[in-house]
Amino acid sequence: MNDEVWRDEQKVNKMRELLKEFFEINERHGTDRKIIWDTSKAYMRGIGIQQMARIRKDKAKDTMEINKQIREKEKELLKNPKQESIIQNIKNVQSQLHK
Repeated sequence: MNDEVWRDEQKVNKMRELLKEFFEINERHGTDRKIIWDTSKAYMRGIGIQQMARIRKDKAKDTMEINKQIREKEKELLKNPKQESIIQNIKNVQSQLHK
């Protein structure tokens, strides 16, 4: 699992809640603890995969938005090639891609 999931305290707390709920539900039925443990590992991997997919989707969305802003600024620059503020705006927006 990517470290990025563990950096967000909200995501970590949500994962703890889900795991706690998982154990509460499965221990009620008298299932063998080894089976519960093995199942919990698979369950957490699934949650981790889900979280990473969400993070990647959000990053892709942000990247698309930044690229859209860059294209708009470049169109402005074509209309006013000598305007330094547009060039600076493009550089500022481009720097957001590298964060």
